[in-house]
Amino acid sequence: MLSILIKGGWLMVPILICSIIALTLIINRSYILYRARRDTEWILPKLKDMLKDDRKVEVLSTCERNPSPLTHILKAGLLKADRGREELKAAMEGASAGVILDLERYLSGLATIAHVSPLLGLLGTVTGMIKAFMKVEQLAGKVDASVLAGGIWEALITTAAGLTVAIPTIVAYNYLVNRVNSLVQIMETESAELVDILEKEHKQ
Repeated sequence: MLSILIKGGWLMVPILICSIIALTLIINRSYILYRARRDTEWILPKLKDMLKDDRKVEVLSTCERNPSPLTHILKAGLLKADRGREELKAAMEGASAGVILDLERYLSGLATIAHVSPLLGLLGTVTGMIKAFMKVEQLAGKVDASVLAGGIWEALITTAAGLTVAIPTIVAYNYLVNRVNSLVQIMETESAELVDILEKEHKQ
């Protein structure tokens, strides 16, 4: 396998680098999104109960000990809880915007790799084919089919490698985008409920 990859030429290097970066980003984003979803599911009911019991100091302490997208939003709201609904809502929406940016971080990089990898592979194939036909020309056409076929399959290695990187990267990108969108919807729903709870507790 290594010898086949080496025969693909120097363009196999950027394709390999793309694969390493893509794998790193996929693992990183999957872990971040998993932790964000898990934290939201287990800590949110506790925070709601604390808020309803007017234990704001304890809620703030819990948010600081358990950093997650939702606790970051709730903390921003708690710090503005005595400023009225509009400032409270604006603070939580501002925090939400920052959280969404953090969740979407590096996804554009995955999309770029998914588009660039097959193009690098195609470029490798084109340059490989050029070399193969230059060799045919140098031999004045006195070359058998096996020599020409060998040059062609070596040129096609880069296309196969580029597609091998691009296809799972596209699948992972779409999966992660859907996970982010799902989490954003949950946060928007829960944030609206938290605004109502905080406003209600402040008026009491």
